[in-house]
Amino acid sequence: MVKKVLLGFLVLFVVIILSFLVISYERYSTDKNPYKTFMIPRLQILDIQIKNLVSDRIDLLTRIQIDNHFPLAFKVDSMKYKIFISNKEVAKSSYCKSIIIQTGYDNLIELPISIFNKRLNKILKSAEQKGIDSVEYELKTTFYIHSVFKKKFDLDIKKILPLIYIPEVTVDKIEIDSLRLSGVTLMVHSTLINKNVFPLDAIDLHDRFAIGGNPWVDTRVPGLMKIPPHSRTESVLPFKISFKEMAHTLPELIKKGKNIDYKLETSFKINSKDNTTNNSLIKLESKGTIKDLLRYYRAMK
Repeated sequence: MVKKVLLGFLVLFVVIILSFLVISYERYSTDKNPYKTFMIPRLQILDIQIKNLVSDRIDLLTRIQIDNHFPLAFKVDSMKYKIFISNKEVAKSSYCKSIIIQTGYDNLIELPISIFNKRLNKILKSAEQKGIDSVEYELKTTFYIHSVFKKKFDLDIKKILPLIYIPEVTVDKIEIDSLRLSGVTLMVHSTLINKNVFPLDAIDLHDRFAIGGNPWVDTRVPGLMKIPPHSRTESVLPFKISFKEMAHTLPELIKKGKNIDYKLETSFKINSKDNTTNNSLIKLESKGTIKDLLRYYRAMK
């Protein structure tokens, strides 16, 4: 009697497994997705958010969805992932938290990714030469699990997305607007260069300027400043510099003359209806010497 019961359970188990395999194969054979999988889960990129665009890197937050069509949940101990743009590796990292992959489509993971400008330069220059603004992004992941049958499995996904350029800010000219015994007001002419296919409309632009190693002076532009795609947006901002604060450096500045160094920092958040760029932080830097500015200004004239 016991043997018959065990045999019945065994037959039922085999029938369930075979039914699952038949249904999975039918789903697999009719699925037109190029990244379809038969037994292992499938990876999808839901969206990519630009968190920061700074002078040397891009910080992204990538949300991925894991489709587990196996009827059982399983635990992933950790994962490693790499990002490729135009078949060139630009970033890699790891996710050390354990994840329970439930059956179905509701498995969401957020992956932070930082891409440094040095790795992007060749890709961007090549794209400019070819006249293209979108390229293939590829996410390669490795999931590590404890299983009798498998210790790890790889999931890859490719997607055509716009190239992301780190904006640039340049100082074009510095003029003296007013000179008093208490200090001087400098008018700093700058240009923000946006090579992206999307706008970078700025909310509450904040600029900081320092000259000759003296303390930073700030100026703010409240409200919205339109920065269209593929544009050069010029601005002129006043910076009030106190002689009292820079008294100890004045002799050295006079001695240096045209070799005085300067720094300009521009920061703002993007206002956009697109979730990819909305509320992204932009922080850019330009530095050089007064001599460089004079040379540049004469060349422009």
